[in-house]
Amino acid sequence: AAAPVGGIKWFLISEWPWRDAFSVVETLIRGTLVIIVAALSLIMILSLFMARWVVKPVEILGKGADEISKGNLDYRINIKTGDELEKLGSRFNKMIKVLKENQELRDEFVFIAAHELRTPVTVINWYLEMILNGNFGKVEREMKKALDTVDSSNRRLIKLVQDLLEVARSEAGKMEIKVEPVLIGDNIKEVLKGLERLAAEKKIQLIYQELDKTTKAMADAFKLKEVISNLVDNAIKYAIKPGKITINHEIKDNFLITNIKDEGMGISDDNIKKLFTKFFRVKNRETQDIEGTGLGLFICKEIVERMKGKIWAKSQLGKGSTFSFSLPSA
Repeated sequence: AAAPVGGIKWFLISEWPWRDAFSVVETLIRGTLVIIVAALSLIMILSLFMARWVVKPVEILGKGADEISKGNLDYRINIKTGDELEKLGSRFNKMIKVLKENQELRDEFVFIAAHELRTPVTVINWYLEMILNGNFGKVEREMKKALDTVDSSNRRLIKLVQDLLEVARSEAGKMEIKVEPVLIGDNIKEVLKGLERLAAEKKIQLIYQELDKTTKAMADAFKLKEVISNLVDNAIKYAIKPGKITINHEIKDNFLITNIKDEGMGISDDNIKKLFTKFFRVKNRETQDIEGTGLGLFICKEIVERMKGKIWAKSQLGKGSTFSFSLPSA
């Protein structure tokens, strides 16, 4: 600091260290900064806590919705917040319980209905065969034509009953699978022989490219034939022009992969994702008159997975499809 001295041209200069002069201000600034940093830290901690408190239950609810969409009705939501979110979680669990009970009732009804239908439709089938074979006397042409229609409808009903029972057993965990080394080629040839007539009617050539007569896979022989029959039968049914169906194999990572390639109408990417779900059928102008229950591929998936394998499909519209399944090599 400086000031003039009266009467002379002198100045009085007084020195004071800068740090001492502004120490109070500096202290105030530092104190203010500390308070600001502490306040911001507290706000961040509280924000994180609040976000976790609010977001975490929402994430739990979201996961629950995902599990239900996958069909997992045994999943339960556990939210302990003591507020409306906990009440919402409780209501969610009640909804899941009701859905599970309804599903169990539906499955039980389907199983009982299919089981009760099996005997009468089988008896009808026996008598129709005997009548058509002439066991009860000569059958006139017009009568035979009518009986053939009845027989065809009854066989479709038998197939539906069998499929419903198969699905019910699978979902109840009662599907009987006896896995052992089986000759894959012998089983495929047996299935193809039974489908030759159906293929010939649509002018479809069945081609089997066998790897080796001794090639084996770990499978249930009866169920394996059911899978192959379903896949080849579908390929024949959905053929829109004369062509061929090729069955071949490849071995990869100790798994035997069987490919069934057709030259049919093909399947869109959206439908590929739904192919192996219950009651799903591709719906378009070309398929509307084709008979089916929408259960065949679902049953194939259940069987293959219970034999420790996988099943999948690749397709291109207008160029055909390839259905493949893998089984452990033996």
